[in-house]
Amino acid sequence: MTRIFKNRFSSYGSVLAIRDLRILFTSLLISISASWAYFAAVLAYVYSHTHSLGWVGASSLVRFVPQLLLSAYSGVVVDRVDRLRLLVISNLFGLLCPCAPGAVVLGNGPVLLVLGLVALTSLETVFERPATAAMVPSLAPEDQLVAANALEATINNLILILGLGLGAALLFLGSPALMKITSA
Repeated sequence: MTRIFKNRFSSYGSVLAIRDLRILFTSLLISISASWAYFAAVLAYVYSHTHSLGWVGASSLVRFVPQLLLSAYSGVVVDRVDRLRLLVISNLFGLLCPCAPGAVVLGNGPVLLVLGLVALTSLETVFERPATAAMVPSLAPEDQLVAANALEATINNLILILGLGLGAALLFLGSPALMKITSA
């Protein structure tokens, strides 16, 4: 059993020895963790202003629906454009978009406006995830492709926990407005 874990982690280590994959996975970890941390602040802000779990649920729906509607098209876009440029644009969009809801929160603005801006911000991940997944085979040698894909999937699954945990920690230390500005 320990040999299986040892082999798995040595495979991950050999994948992370590839500079371009290391940069890609590190940027994925940072970008999407910040996105989930930002969303934790949105949930806290919505709940603190409405005291309604229905509005908190609506916040999650607002984040999810644009991704659901556009995910079928994102693969087509990713296949037809320069993936690196798409990732850069997507991450710049993800950096700048949370600033708008942050400004609304700082101004104690309406929850509906925050939710509209959250829908816009969620568009960042529509292209980022498929672009990252599509770049892995071009960066990993064939003998390390399985480990590279497994590591990419592992990071995507861990990000939810890490990002929301980071958001909760920042909320514990400060306000939702501070959290939004910090995640941006």
